Amino acid sequence: MSKRAKKRSLTPWFDTEIYVGEKIQARLFRRFRKSNKEEDHEIYRIFHNSLSKKKYRAKRKYFLDLLNDAKNEGDKTATWNIINRVFGKKKKSRVFPTTLNTEEQTQTESHPKDVANALNNHFASVAEKLARSLPKKI
Repeated sequence: MSKRAKKRSLTPWFDTEIYVGEKIQARLFRRFRKSNKEEDHEIYRIFHNSLSKKKYRAKRKYFLDLLNDAKNEGDKTATWNIINRVFGKKKKSRVFPTTLNTEEQTQTESHPKDVANALNNHFASVAEKLARSLPKKI
């Protein structure tokens, strides 16, 4: 399955009418590019605009139906999940180091508090090491 087909299968508002419309739009665009005539461009532009409106309406109807269903059930979490889906917001996964090998110590830190303290010590000592390596001004 192509990337485009996978993407389209994940969009439930995408129906066969829109799929056929995209095929026709691609054909009209190829015709315009080949002939480079203004009337072919106008035909393509009009079809493109009408297909864009059709996509917008289908997507809008789909999400409004989902929001109405969630509202009727009284599920606020589902409502916010739908809103975040519409705006493309995803939960950020936070990744924290579970172990840390330090230069000063030969042991490996694994407790979260020890990892945080080792990172703090490292970044606090960076300025000292840098100051020692720079030449002194007279």
